[in-house]
Amino acid sequence: MICNNCGNNIVEGDKFCRNCGMSLKGENNFDEELLRVYVGKNYDKFVSRKFNVYMLMYPNAYMLYRKSYKYFIILLVLPFVPLIGIMVYFVLTFILAFSFNEMYLNEARDAINGIKQRNLGISSDALKELVANKGGTNLVAAIIYSLIVICLSLLMLVAFYYVLWWLLRMPVSFWNVWI
Repeated sequence: MICNNCGNNIVEGDKFCRNCGMSLKGENNFDEELLRVYVGKNYDKFVSRKFNVYMLMYPNAYMLYRKSYKYFIILLVLPFVPLIGIMVYFVLTFILAFSFNEMYLNEARDAINGIKQRNLGISSDALKELVANKGGTNLVAAIIYSLIVICLSLLMLVAFYYVLWWLLRMPVSFWNVWI
């Protein structure tokens, strides 16, 4: 936790900042309120649930939705690693289904502390607005990613259909060479 007045690191349980002496009585409530603003409307679910079904079913789109772009890139590239990539992807997705909520809340706390440190002395409403802009969700990115996946899947299906159609129209002499 960081003091809103001077930016000094605060030891958990302190009632006053050791650097400037500011009272920290309402600090935890304000931090919780900022975390609620960062996470958005599903804050209560994030805090209370340990399993995230969306992370299990739609991991890449969900990472984009939650603005966890660095983890999205990892999950996007991982299946292309030869031999073990796809296996590691599925194991990691399963692990993330159980740990993503806590991981995301920790990431949100770090982001909020960074925002507070960079913006010392601003009003609480301005701080809430900065936190809301940094956090929240990005539904547009998740939808665009999902549409790209659907289009590529349909394109592959059509290509497979035409290759199969072309192979079935080959004369018998063509197949005698390959068999």
